[in-house]
Amino acid sequence: MTRISTKVFAVFGIIVAIFLFQYATSVFQSTLFSSPSSIQPRDNLSSTEKAFSSIQSNLSINTAKLTNDITVLTAYFNIGAFAKGSLGNIFTPSKYYEWMSAYGKMLNNLVVYTDDERTYKTFQKLRGNAFKEQTKLFFINKTELLSFQIEKNISDIFKQPGYPKHLPNTVVPEYSCAMHAKYELLNRIIRKNFFHTKYFMWSDAGLFRTPQNSLFKLALPKNFDDTKVALSRVFDFNENSTYKDIIYNNNVWLAGGCSLGKYDVLYKFTQEYFNFLHKSLSMKLVSTDQQIIYGMYVDKQKPVTYLQLYESGWYALSNACYEAGKALI
Repeated sequence: MTRISTKVFAVFGIIVAIFLFQYATSVFQSTLFSSPSSIQPRDNLSSTEKAFSSIQSNLSINTAKLTNDITVLTAYFNIGAFAKGSLGNIFTPSKYYEWMSAYGKMLNNLVVYTDDERTYKTFQKLRGNAFKEQTKLFFINKTELLSFQIEKNISDIFKQPGYPKHLPNTVVPEYSCAMHAKYELLNRIIRKNFFHTKYFMWSDAGLFRTPQNSLFKLALPKNFDDTKVALSRVFDFNENSTYKDIIYNNNVWLAGGCSLGKYDVLYKFTQEYFNFLHKSLSMKLVSTDQQIIYGMYVDKQKPVTYLQLYESGWYALSNACYEAGKALI
């Protein structure tokens, strides 16, 4: 009986071992070769927490080697044609290609990000050999940016019953993403500081709406305070507004097309921007950067960053920088 039992247990053990081996192999293969349909997309806010946290990393820069020049940052992400303000006012990629031409006359150090091949080639041609050493041009997949990873979150917010429809701010999720990307890219290039400058500026790809026939340089405007972030004031600030009011009424206080600051001050501002953007997504209230910034300063927890406002209109700051630059050419 003992010998028979031993054989039975041995056979049973072999069967169990074979089963476990086959099971382990199938698990290993399924891990390596998961079909696309079995991989769940990351569409909730918790999946981007690490990216939000990375924006809050400490800044480390060798200040001894910084010049007083401005590094200008611009970007263009091709989201196709979209209506702005009204259905008849269409912004097309062709318009942006035309407006970009001004950057071929700019003397500043320039950093460009795009996901659009034509834009990439356009800037290669615009900056040419004359500005090659003053230009960093990056062709990227926009989905590597946190600002575009939250597109699903933004889209879901826009689909809420009764949510306002302001073209394109609360209608085209990718437009909203592109507006937030300004501050993510500022955060990135301040850390990298390719040209070792003390000051940084965001400039919309379409900031210059008229052709530039001569060279120009953007410089620190008169009475610039480098303890503050400079922006253009468009309309009055209403301290009694709520963030929901701002979103639902499409209220604007400051223009988002151009911003300027000393590296550490502007870096802190980008962090505060993303803190409030994170809060906005949790509140299910979001639009563009202009509404986010307005919301930051009506919020009970005010940012520590102070603002210097240039009067008045959409291009007040860029015009002031343009005028200041004339003396340097």
